[in-house]
Amino acid sequence: MSKDSVRKSFGPAGTPITFEKAEKILAEAGRISKSEEAELHQQVKARESDLDPRAVSLFQDVLEQLPELRQDTTLQNGRVEPEYKSLVAEAKARLVPGQATRSYGGNPVPETLKTFLAEQLAQGVIVYDVRQLDSDPFYNYNHDDLGPNGLQTTGVYSPYAQEQDAYGSLSFEHTELTPQKLEAERTTVQTYNVLDTTQGHNGFTEEGGKGRAILKQVTAVGSARIQNSYDNAYWPDEYGRTPGGQKWAGNFAILADGSVHAVPASRRSSGDQMILTTASLGRGKLELFNGHLFTDDTGTVTYVGKSGRLKDFKTVDAIELLKAAGFKVREGLTVTQE
Repeated sequence: MSKDSVRKSFGPAGTPITFEKAEKILAEAGRISKSEEAELHQQVKARESDLDPRAVSLFQDVLEQLPELRQDTTLQNGRVEPEYKSLVAEAKARLVPGQATRSYGGNPVPETLKTFLAEQLAQGVIVYDVRQLDSDPFYNYNHDDLGPNGLQTTGVYSPYAQEQDAYGSLSFEHTELTPQKLEAERTTVQTYNVLDTTQGHNGFTEEGGKGRAILKQVTAVGSARIQNSYDNAYWPDEYGRTPGGQKWAGNFAILADGSVHAVPASRRSSGDQMILTTASLGRGKLELFNGHLFTDDTGTVTYVGKSGRLKDFKTVDAIELLKAAGFKVREGLTVTQE
């Protein structure tokens, strides 16, 4: 949004501006640049008589927070950016042609994948750090996934700029997908906990996927299927699976070593019941792509979605990367811009 757009969003002089209208003005501003911040200051001062008390308070709070959040962003990026070169070198060491190298998850890196990535990197695809914050905060309005309404910072490459530890169900070993692991899932008998949808409210103690997940132990083959999963419940077992024995959920990322990762089906990790997102998969490493990935019961990739935040960036060709890594991909599949 431009300065002129901010000005126009207030409407003609004399138009009452309620708290709800003030929230919409802030939300429509999107990422609030410094010039838009200055225009907000001017409009709030000029239109003070049109603002109801709650709207005045909201604008004052936001205008006080903006400089503080920009400073937080500077500090975060100042910590992250110096690590970039060493992280690139770390990833490249796993992609040396002709050498037996292993991915972050401990699996052999195929030579076909190394060759493909060398070509893609030579073409200028982006290698990014999901922890990097956008310098312009935004006002979250009725977007529950991003938390309560209010001013907040967001990532450059994902709405959720975060860093989580790589252990438990979020270890690189557990989250990495390979064709061999998907095949083993659907053919190997295992004992695991799965959401019991016959109990409570479709497997939860409260309606709407809230409260506590109700799990039951089963001994059966797993599943090569990967689909979306979302709830707001406490999971007593971070390795718990969703119906059908699904081990992973559809939020996925491709790390800089070419390895493909998906969040655990529970979307929870040790000691942290906050729901995991695509950004959770960075874990201090660089990425090439993030979004959503779905597979069918045979382990064939049926959907690849590119995060909306990556729309304007030249990212790795995720479909061809999956093929180079040996995954089965549905014929004619293309990346969907989310």
